[in-house]
Amino acid sequence: MNNFFPFSAVFGFIDSLFGMPSLEKDISSNENKQIEAENYWDPCGNLDHYGVSKRASKIMGQVNFLKKNPTHPAKQRNRWVIIGILLGALVSFVVPVFGIIIAAAPFFLVNFYFKNLSRDLLKIQLANKNDWLYDPTPDFNRYQILKTHYPKIFK
Repeated sequence: MNNFFPFSAVFGFIDSLFGMPSLEKDISSNENKQIEAENYWDPCGNLDHYGVSKRASKIMGQVNFLKKNPTHPAKQRNRWVIIGILLGALVSFVVPVFGIIIAAAPFFLVNFYFKNLSRDLLKIQLANKNDWLYDPTPDFNRYQILKTHYPKIFK
């Protein structure tokens, strides 16, 4: 039911663009058995425990990478600011307003990327503390399923 392929391909490209590893943190067989044994309530009734844990472990793997390389975000920010300034300078010869926008865009994209990564980490930690599952990949069909199951809530 969940179609994560288009999003995972895009997110994987963005991860590689900003120099983040796309490898998941290994889920041991004991953790896998524990995940399958736990019974989480899902109002849609189609929860994939292993898939959710695998996607969350990707975020945790990236966090472990950042713990080992604390200067990585600053290096990426500097690299993309330089790229933005160069692209902005090239475009500013044609249309000056677009040159300024293009020069600033990479800086904001890098900051947005790392801010969302930290937000996902916080949500994963909160979910683990409360024995919940958190899926960092958006599922836009889920709202429609919940709306059909519980129409009074979404009026």
